[in-house]
Amino acid sequence: MPMDRGRIVEGIVIAVIGGAVTAAIIAVVPGLTRWLVRPSTTPGQIAAFEGKCPDGWDTYSMAGGRFMVGAGTHENKDGNNQSLSKYQPLDVGGEEAHILTIPELPPHDHKYTYMDTVGGNCGVEGCHSHQELRTADTSKVGEGKPHNNRPPYLALQYCKAN
Repeated sequence: MPMDRGRIVEGIVIAVIGGAVTAAIIAVVPGLTRWLVRPSTTPGQIAAFEGKCPDGWDTYSMAGGRFMVGAGTHENKDGNNQSLSKYQPLDVGGEEAHILTIPELPPHDHKYTYMDTVGGNCGVEGCHSHQELRTADTSKVGEGKPHNNRPPYLALQYCKAN
């Protein structure tokens, strides 16, 4: 397809004029550069990236080591039809590792039953014994150490637009 020199020159003229108009607007309206250079980013916007934060973004340190959870009003439910917790923006919580408390343990016991042969009286007719059902406790197990409670995860760098 042959080049249309007229259209190329027209495009250059529009770009130069547009650039001059843009420069004039920027000089009159401070802070407009953000919207002309990066129109899809809002200051304070938080996004996840695979690596370092790009230009115009800073590391969002509040997200470091934390699991992100949605905030706001909703009526969402889990698989058991139970309402999900509601969080306000910037709420923090949780723990890196958790030691189960007694109320969090499932109901259980550690007893076992066995038959015990008990000796009887010995007399003229010989010795008589019988069996008794007895119950005893098992030895205690566990050390009460914290355990990781994290689901499978993918770590990403959270950044905040400036």
